[in-house]
Amino acid sequence: YFNVTCMKQQSRLAVLGAVFGALLLVGAGCSASIGSGAAAAPSLGDEVFVKPTDGDRWDKATIEAFSGDVYSVRDSFTDQVEEGVTLNRMAPLPSGAAIVKVGDRVVGAWVGDSFYGGTVTAVGTGAATIKWDDGSAPSETTFDQIVKPFE
Repeated sequence: YFNVTCMKQQSRLAVLGAVFGALLLVGAGCSASIGSGAAAAPSLGDEVFVKPTDGDRWDKATIEAFSGDVYSVRDSFTDQVEEGVTLNRMAPLPSGAAIVKVGDRVVGAWVGDSFYGGTVTAVGTGAATIKWDDGSAPSETTFDQIVKPFE
């Protein structure tokens, strides 16, 4: 009984120590990673974000077909099919808290339902600051509205 109780108390102390240490690092301006891991490559029928070749906004689309790493997608707004889309122009839709660190390339919610690309410049509790590719002023976006593009 004594050994089990001591082990439980040591485990609790270890968890509290790790949380306290992470908070100290973030408070000191260090970056932290929070949330879920990278997404697997998309499959037929998956909804994704796609960066158009002529704009900055990432639009929702559905995977219509693919061969290797080249995809055909149907834009959810225009209903047009674009062929020849590669993974580096796609990102998963948000499905949980993103793991990000300073310097990461991301796609995040800018205003309302508009998603744009950018670079993480700071990581806080519950949100990251993103410097937007289109030159808009950097802003905070919550982790559940940030994704990393497919690689």
